[in-house]
Amino acid sequence: MLALGLAACTTGNGDADASLDAAVDSRDGGELEAGFDAATDGAGDASLDASPADADVTMDSGTPAAPSPANLGWIGGACADASACTDLGGAECLRGGFANGACTQECTGICPDRGEPTDTLSFCVDGAPYGRSRGLCFARCDRAVLPPTGCPEGYVCAPRNRFGSPRTSVDVCVPERVAMGCPGGVDELIDLPYPDRGALWVPREAACGGDFDLLVMLHGINPSSATHSSLGGGRNLQQLARALLDEGRITPLILAEPVHFQASSSRLYGAEYDPVEHLSRITSELEARGIRLSSISFSGHSGAGCNRDNGLYKVLEMQDALVPRFAPSFRLVGFADVCYGPAYHAEIPTRTGRGLTLVNMLATMATDTEADAFEAAFLGSATAFDCDPRSWRSCRRHASERWCSYRGDLSTGIDHDTAPYWFFREVVPRVFGTDPAREACR
Repeated sequence: MLALGLAACTTGNGDADASLDAAVDSRDGGELEAGFDAATDGAGDASLDASPADADVTMDSGTPAAPSPANLGWIGGACADASACTDLGGAECLRGGFANGACTQECTGICPDRGEPTDTLSFCVDGAPYGRSRGLCFARCDRAVLPPTGCPEGYVCAPRNRFGSPRTSVDVCVPERVAMGCPGGVDELIDLPYPDRGALWVPREAACGGDFDLLVMLHGINPSSATHSSLGGGRNLQQLARALLDEGRITPLILAEPVHFQASSSRLYGAEYDPVEHLSRITSELEARGIRLSSISFSGHSGAGCNRDNGLYKVLEMQDALVPRFAPSFRLVGFADVCYGPAYHAEIPTRTGRGLTLVNMLATMATDTEADAFEAAFLGSATAFDCDPRSWRSCRRHASERWCSYRGDLSTGIDHDTAPYWFFREVVPRVFGTDPAREACR
């Protein structure tokens, strides 16, 4: 993974210089990571926040799901409590919403495999949908062990991101959830080529039409002309969105990613990218499905925040052209490990509208001194707020506005490439969550 100091980020005029373009590889093509599943994770703690989707599980006939003989005493095995998970260190039994319970343990990227004939392999899924700051070990789908679906009764086979390494995803057994809002609806991934390629993801909850929020995700420089960065490939953040929706952590959210074949952050999302044109194309697709936008939000990674005339700064400058034309409100702007030099210090408070939620998430693109100066410029006399110390070294917020900054680094497992994923898992449940008491900057 990549670590880069800010010295390679900006020039005096605020544009990213050539050293940034040479050093920052957005890796939008992505490669699957190998070698995880033969090792063993450390054990987690014994607490698990109940999911909003928790409920006793029955089949359509009204009878309880039958316990599976697979994985007994192991990851994915049926359990009444943790004592049934006999071969796991730091074992937990997931109950509410998990048919017959499911043995698990906390993980940070890898999970053990026991190798019994009636076992399936395991995988470290993101624990955020289940109220966790780390990952949880789930059983992989295996149609040879559990025919015909690959999962026990009460579970379905679905792709999920690896915790901390979202470019790797695997089909695992997750609790079967009743579709809410639009019975019979399916998730839809729509090609939306602008300015070069791109996609629009509509969750099945929106398939019957209605009013929904939109998050547009701008990627970093794309020297390899990769066709996907975070949506429909690459980091596959629609998989994390689906998991958060299934567990009742977020309200239905539409995702969009305009893909730009541009290797220079001085031109990325510049003259070839018009937010008005992009949103016009999005709303054309949505209106054909009876969908209206209730709010617009943008996030950007790396080079999307490295030029004061392009990317996220262009979006901030054009707020009045976007709202209320496309939606009644502008809700969130997110900076995921962008550029933090002095040229940017005055831009956020100058261009950000009052009442707009603004979240910065820093990984490796600035030293502590540079990060302190940037945060001081837009947060002022900031105060700390609670966040998970295993992920973040500090979390600071503005005294009155919904503006804040999360600071992680390689020591907390957050690198430049995974910053958009960490932004999504941390901020989206806070801004678009089902718990009204939870806020991104509190």
